[in-house]
Amino acid sequence: MPSKTGLRTGKSDSSPLEGLPGFRAQQVESSLRKLGRREWWLWVSAFFVTALSVTALALTAFPSF
Repeated sequence: MPSKTGLRTGKSDSSPLEGLPGFRAQQVESSLRKLGRREWWLWVSAFFVTALSVTALALTAFPSF
């Protein structure tokens, strides 16, 4: 029976088309590894942009450089 808000209540059944739980676990693990790599590149690029910004600020603040 649907709730008054139109959302499902209770635990939903998984579809037989989703595959075996072990296969789904491998997919989730692979997705987490990809996310970890993306996060690493995000931190590296943020550090690089910050270093360039500090360098530009230092060069404009001290024209003798």
